[in-house]
Parts: sequence; C-alpha cells; structure tokens
Amino acid sequence: MASILEWQEKHRIKLTFIALGLLAIFILAVFLGSGGNEEQLSEATNIEEAKSAVDYFINSWEQQYRELCDGPKNGTTKEKFSELSQYIRTIEEAGEKCVKLDGEIQMKVQEYAREQIKKYPHLLALSDYGTIECW
Repeated sequence: MASILEWQEKHRIKLTFIALGLLAIFILAVFLGSGGNEEQLSEATNIEEAKSAVDYFINSWEQQYRELCDGPKNGTTKEKFSELSQYIRTIEEAGEKCVKLDGEIQMKVQEYAREQIKKYPHLLALSDYGTIECW
C-alpha cells in the first residue's frame, strides 16, 4: 500500500497537469461545438450534409433553451438567453454559409432552415422579440 501512495506523491504534478489538460480539452470541445455552425455549414459538400448541420444546430438550441428554462430565473440566465437568441438568428444565413454549394442548393438549404425553425415557435420568439416563453 505504501508503494501506491509513494507513486501518487511522486507523480502528483504530472497527474495534475494531465487532469487540467483533459479539462481544457473538454471545455474547448463544448465551446466549439455550440458555436461552430459556420464551420459545419461551410464544410458541407452536399445538401444532405447542410441539412444535417441545420438540424443539429436547431436541436442543440432547443436543448439549451429547455435547460435554461429549467434553471434559475436570474440575470445570468437572462444573459444566456440573449446569447442563445444571437445564435438562433444565424439560421437566417444558413444557405449563405454553405460556400461549397451552388447558389441554387444554398437557396434550398435556406428554405429548409426556415421551415425547420418554424417548428420551434418559442425559439423564433426568443430570437425575434427577446421573449422567453417559459418565464
């Protein structure tokens, strides 16, 4: 048993740096995942990939909205709703962001994005009017 404790003590600094590194990677993944719609849409090489990216973002916004609704009603949460509304507004440019697609396909992606976001009127109310329907 003493050998395990000695090993831990000897490698404590290394283990701490490894843990901090893993935490940093996790945080970066979360932040890049939530705001990376431009990259995913700009990398789309066909309409299916673009539609998939649109679906992913709308679903993630819906999840974020629900989590904020379930959280405390305070200034910090209201700020997060405001940030979310800015992300939702980017759906208006979904077609334009598909730079590897022809203009006609870009228009189809934009039409698809408009139709999909209409299925979530509370997200539209948040982005258009700043209305938080769950409050």
